[in-house]
Amino acid sequence: MLNFKSRINFLDWRTVFCLWSIQGFIACVWLILLPTNTKSEVVFGFSAARLAILGSILFLTIGSISLYLRSGIISFRSNWLNLDQRPLMWDFIFLTSLSVSLFTPVFISVLLNLKGNVIYAGYATRLSPLAFWIMLSGIELAIFLSFNRWIGVAELFREIKPVFRNIIFVLLALLVRGGLIGVTKVGVSPDRNW
Repeated sequence: MLNFKSRINFLDWRTVFCLWSIQGFIACVWLILLPTNTKSEVVFGFSAARLAILGSILFLTIGSISLYLRSGIISFRSNWLNLDQRPLMWDFIFLTSLSVSLFTPVFISVLLNLKGNVIYAGYATRLSPLAFWIMLSGIELAIFLSFNRWIGVAELFREIKPVFRNIIFVLLALLVRGGLIGVTKVGVSPDRNW
């Protein structure tokens, strides 16, 4: 009989780092292809903010490529990428990756829905490639860690299940409230900026 690990042998650190590297290149190309603002260009028609975001994406992509190359070395895998060592650290990384992957789309949607200034939509547009890449990387890391540490993750979720139940209850209450406000328009003041 096949055990759980033999069924998911395609899912190793090299696969995760390779996916991160490919997604980094896609995010970089996505950011470069966005329309530029020629009023505040610094280099090649890009603003300083866009160059900073592009530099961040390139830094993370180069880091992912170097992790991909280093993950082929057995001593690196056994010392740094061993999921059986430092279980508390891997649990923290798992929860952090889940939190970040849930936070980034919320952050971009908040920026898109701020109607006080048009510049927020520009921020959201320029941050979208980086946010999308961070969200995908967080989801991939969480899936990887949960597949490889599924017993420990199940125990962790059992311990924090009441907290998630309360959070889901609050989110559903806020969703119902927002839906009622959207349908009835009670409490909505007209926005004259558009």
